[in-house]
Amino acid sequence: MAVTDFLRRSYKAPTLDEKAPLIQSRIEEAEARQRSLQGQFPAAALDVELDAPGAGDRLAALKSDLAEVDSRLEQLRAAHQQALAEDQRQMAQHRAHTHAVALQRLKRKLDLRDAEAAKMTAALATAVEHFQAMIKAADEASFAGRAFGNLPTDAQCGHRQLVDLVKRELVRVGCPWPVTTENRLVPDFPGQLSRVLTNPGSLEPIADALARATEHTINTLTGKEPIADIMAKATELTGKEAE
Repeated sequence: MAVTDFLRRSYKAPTLDEKAPLIQSRIEEAEARQRSLQGQFPAAALDVELDAPGAGDRLAALKSDLAEVDSRLEQLRAAHQQALAEDQRQMAQHRAHTHAVALQRLKRKLDLRDAEAAKMTAALATAVEHFQAMIKAADEASFAGRAFGNLPTDAQCGHRQLVDLVKRELVRVGCPWPVTTENRLVPDFPGQLSRVLTNPGSLEPIADALARATEHTINTLTGKEPIADIMAKATELTGKEAE
């Protein structure tokens, strides 16, 4: 049977109903009875030897009781051996069931981890595509900005600037924040920064930072020249109407 088929089987937990302890308690009761009868035997035997009235009947009854107890103990001890064997077999079944359930639970969790890893890989691939598209758009914006000389530094079109913003974004979205007792042991998303050095709650989303930089850049440029002249220069530079 394949391991996966084994794990898919439905198990019913065996009920632990041990028999040996019950039989052992009965053995102890019978042994106590046996000791009591054996303690009476010397006096009964003496009474018989001294021809005490009724002594023979009492000794005969005592011997009968002892024989009955001996037979009972023989039966109980045999039963106890069998009960031990059955209890051990039941315990082995219980351990096998517990192991199978734990293994099944472990397999489910590992499968879930693997599925989430696959989703993360796909999401990272998409994130890289967006990152590359952002860089491309920033390069095109820098080229378009030649109509005005150099763009302001805070236009955030430089590769290093954008990389730094992405690093900060990884901290902002990848670090559990605020830190609580439930998430304090959750690792930060891998990156060059961490919540140890940076307060994720104080970071501005990258989209907001870039939108603010765009607004500032446009306001700066339009404050230097009329917008019509800006559009004319952009058209002359690119050979088409600027979008």
